[in-house]
Amino acid sequence: MPAVADEVDDLILDLKYGGQDARENAVLALGESGDPRAIDPLIEALKDKDVQVRLWAASDLGDFGDPKAVAPLIEALKDERPVVQLWAASSLVKLGKAEYFNRITAMLDNGDPYLYSEVIMALGETGDPRAIDPLIEAFNYADTGDCRAELPDFECRLVYMYAVFGLVGFDDPRVVAPLTDVLRDGASELRVSAAQALGNIGDPQAIGALTYVAQKDGDPKVREAAKEALEKIGDPRTVDQLIEALKDEDGLAREGAVTALGETGDPRAIDPLIEALKDEDWLVRSSAARALGEIGDARAVAPLTEALKDESVMYMASSGTYETVREAAAEALEKIQAE
Repeated sequence: MPAVADEVDDLILDLKYGGQDARENAVLALGESGDPRAIDPLIEALKDKDVQVRLWAASDLGDFGDPKAVAPLIEALKDERPVVQLWAASSLVKLGKAEYFNRITAMLDNGDPYLYSEVIMALGETGDPRAIDPLIEAFNYADTGDCRAELPDFECRLVYMYAVFGLVGFDDPRVVAPLTDVLRDGASELRVSAAQALGNIGDPQAIGALTYVAQKDGDPKVREAAKEALEKIGDPRTVDQLIEALKDEDGLAREGAVTALGETGDPRAIDPLIEALKDEDWLVRSSAARALGEIGDARAVAPLTEALKDESVMYMASSGTYETVREAAAEALEKIQAE
């Protein structure tokens, strides 16, 4: 909620005359206010003795879109602290000075383990498509042993989080694969953001994973975000798209597509589902058997009978039970034969 006029006046006074805590609170609040009267005080705050005030002022100024901030931000590139330089460069890019983008990426090799996550956050803030590849690289790096060997564990978590929040801001097919991974492994807040972003991008490749999450994620907010994303992409039961999703390299995505195909009841799904009984992933095979039972087409009887020989067993932690492909095939055959 934007600050009212009197509040902005008070914040400007706090930023000018207050103690350290008051100035830090004021610079954050002025940045969130969106009030153009905050621009000059924020420019002045680029010279504050507190580095936290300077870096937040540098970050805030990019959001106002006022060209009067360009010259002071260029001057802030000379700040003694790299983190202030970083946010000054990020705001300059947001203000249309694309030539400063390389100042940000150069800091990826700064050597300061505590600056790396800030660089990733700043890249996402720019909104510049050139940030996508380094964000994906950081996303992949954050979940590796290399990251944990080189950075404190909490910094790796920050890198992962900032990379995700940066990637969700781009409507680009390059971000589909990493955001699909987030649906499986990220925290609930990140999974919601990833689902929303995938819906905005509208790439059919995400349908399988989104369908799975919409049905089986343990967090209702995530399930709802996935359902809304599917609605934006198109009918989640669109058979052609779901059949295409069966080619996905990710077993999670294939399983989601198989389950959704079963719910369509569309005869066109029969042959792809029969083929899915041979999938390398036991969960895909089990779900394919159940999906064929849902559709109830007699063409599935012979393949399902063959699947009775599949003795793959998996413990399902969510239900505390063991599931087998053979049992799924037997249940499907009962359904078909009962019709």
